Amino acid sequence: MELSLYKYNIAAGKKKFFRCNKGKARGKQCDADIYLLFESTNDKVVLFRTTSDHIHDNIEEKPSRITTEVKKIIQELFELKLKLKAIIEVLHGRGIAVPSIHQLNNLLRSIMSTKLGPTSISLGEIEQRCLESSQSIPESADTPFVASHQIIYDDENENGDIDDGDINENNTTNLDRYFHLFGMAVCYNEATQNFRFIFRALQEGLQKLNLEEINPEFLITDCADATRNTFQDVFGEKPMVICWAHMRRKVHKNERLFMKASNVFVKKWSKTEPNFVECFQNEWLTTHDAWHEGVDHFTPSTNNALEATNNAIKKENTLRERLLLS
Repeated sequence: MELSLYKYNIAAGKKKFFRCNKGKARGKQCDADIYLLFESTNDKVVLFRTTSDHIHDNIEEKPSRITTEVKKIIQELFELKLKLKAIIEVLHGRGIAVPSIHQLNNLLRSIMSTKLGPTSISLGEIEQRCLESSQSIPESADTPFVASHQIIYDDENENGDIDDGDINENNTTNLDRYFHLFGMAVCYNEATQNFRFIFRALQEGLQKLNLEEINPEFLITDCADATRNTFQDVFGEKPMVICWAHMRRKVHKNERLFMKASNVFVKKWSKTEPNFVECFQNEWLTTHDAWHEGVDHFTPSTNNALEATNNAIKKENTLRERLLLS
């Protein structure tokens, strides 16, 4: 008994507890322990000891590494598309010692790397893959291909590696408001030049498929200026519908009523709250005026389908972690 756990004062004096130092600092502890009572009224020290025997020799330690048999079982469960929590439940159900969360995450990343290839990629490898995938159009409609690519080398990046990347998804909806994902773009950031490249690449992809170029009537997006300005540069002046998933359902779905209500609102509060009314008019009635229900009857109210697809990509392929491209 050497390791002091904690101590505190009571009316009779001070208690100081000790545990068996043969056990691990974390995990199951040995049942044998003692504490000393330093009486406050004299110089006596009273020793209290538990009646339990030492059991540290019988405590099973978790293996520091995952055994080969357990690795095979985890890989089989992973190939069945089971998530981390489901894998842990199956291991518990089979009576198998469950590795730590850190060990499981490392093993799953290793399996994914073996199955899908290395997580790092250089600009040269990206360029070669883009060239190979853009030379011919696949026969299957479900096989992706590269519509367009553009690689800008940075002089400060001597290794030609990409440190991080944003995945921008492109989709449309039909008159029944069904979601259709038709493209993804890997960009260094969400700058204006990248969105311009994405919109123009859509037209180039349609040309390769011998299809008519698209002329979208609306763009559903957030309030990012880069997206809005670039869309107008490529497709002209079009309404920008702002996704607002939490908009009240009882709002009248009529643009005429919305404009009347907006005028009444501005007239009512312009004298008492002039600063707010000015900000509201500039942001939500002029610059971003397509945020309300009823702006278009055939336009979805939200971009939840796009967000759900992006969430599924994160869960399936990154364990909800943003992995580096290199």
